[in-house]
Amino acid sequence: MGLVKLALGNVYGVVVFALFIMVLGSVALVSIPVDILPAFKVPAVQVLTYYNGMPARSVERTLTDRIERWVNQSPGVKNVESRSVSGVSVVKLYFREDVDPNTAITMSSTLADAARPYLPTNTLPPVVLPFDPTGTLPLGILTVSNDRMAEQEVKDLARVEVRNRLGAIPGAVAPVVVGGKDRRVMIYLDPKRLEHRGLSAVDVVNALDRGNMMVSPGTAYFGDNQVSLDTNMMVRTVDELNDLPIVFEPGRQIYLRDVGEAVDDAVIQKSRVRVNGKQQVFVPIYRQSGSSSLAVADGVRAALPQMVESELPEGTKLEYVIDQSAYVRNAIESLVHEGVIGAILVSLMILVFLGDWKMTLIASLSLPLAILGAIIGLQTTGQTINVMTLGGLFLAIGPLVDNAIVVLENTHRHLGMGKTPAQAASDACAERCGFCHASSSASSSRW
Repeated sequence: MGLVKLALGNVYGVVVFALFIMVLGSVALVSIPVDILPAFKVPAVQVLTYYNGMPARSVERTLTDRIERWVNQSPGVKNVESRSVSGVSVVKLYFREDVDPNTAITMSSTLADAARPYLPTNTLPPVVLPFDPTGTLPLGILTVSNDRMAEQEVKDLARVEVRNRLGAIPGAVAPVVVGGKDRRVMIYLDPKRLEHRGLSAVDVVNALDRGNMMVSPGTAYFGDNQVSLDTNMMVRTVDELNDLPIVFEPGRQIYLRDVGEAVDDAVIQKSRVRVNGKQQVFVPIYRQSGSSSLAVADGVRAALPQMVESELPEGTKLEYVIDQSAYVRNAIESLVHEGVIGAILVSLMILVFLGDWKMTLIASLSLPLAILGAIIGLQTTGQTINVMTLGGLFLAIGPLVDNAIVVLENTHRHLGMGKTPAQAASDACAERCGFCHASSSASSSRW
């Protein structure tokens, strides 16, 4: 009742406050992040270590265990989780809430780098990234197809060209490409021809290492001009590898084409993706921590036409499917739909039964003002518009509509008794508050 008396004593202040909520709420409605789930605010880091082809059990013993022992020394670590799969070690670190996220990722990166001397040879350097448990599911799937290309060429196109362009979209992350064949330059050797020339596969590997390397010859002066020199030691096309000398001795020259052939091919296929019965590859798209799911999805959709028309080879088709942000869009549309219907029904009921257009206007304004006030509170506290907050707004609309109808009906009844508008409003709110208090006390006594 204190707020009611304060509002009745400051009518102009209430009007100004309502206008303030409308303006500030409209700004908050436009700027507040929209996501599927609430933002994860506890600092977390994931350390990814790759060793292509290593079995999961070996990954656990030689990579995961050693990485865990080092990164577990990061100050403020509350919990450590790990997962070992074929060729990949994933270690997740959860820090206390008082730890700065930048400090967490810096310390974890330093300790992970310190573990490199203890990892097997040819292990790729550990990759340390921020981790958001609410962003483990992709926002959507981007399929890539081109009928004019081989399957490995399509995957190479998605892995290099498409992913690089997706990186320019604010908030979008495209870490992997699924399906298709992994493109490689394969050397097929003939065992009989190797045996006939007294060579082995190791000799061919060593010759490839010696004969196809990047060498910087430096610079040379020609008069007053300084010229940067280049060499032709590194091949530019796959066919040039066939002219690589395996043995080059007086009276004995053996080239790669004499014992085998270099082919632009693919390794053994490990995954396959079919969309509508056709083989394709797809790129799962995730959002960066703190980014809006709707903004990322809209940015990807807006960028696709330009990517296809001007930046990718002719015949390339990109389709954005399985859009997870559609659930948030549907929830927002349902909230707006329910709010509009509730405001219309309340207004019609008051207008028909009470016949007072002023009370009808008050009821029509109460619902949007309440929702805008809730959005201001969400943005002020660092929350987002997501499925859970929308569910809370859904639940709040019902009691709000009921209270608006009851209070306005009581006010109209008290006005009919000859009371002043201020006294009628005060008595109507007092009766409503007394009824709520009595109902609460009765429920407590029953329990």
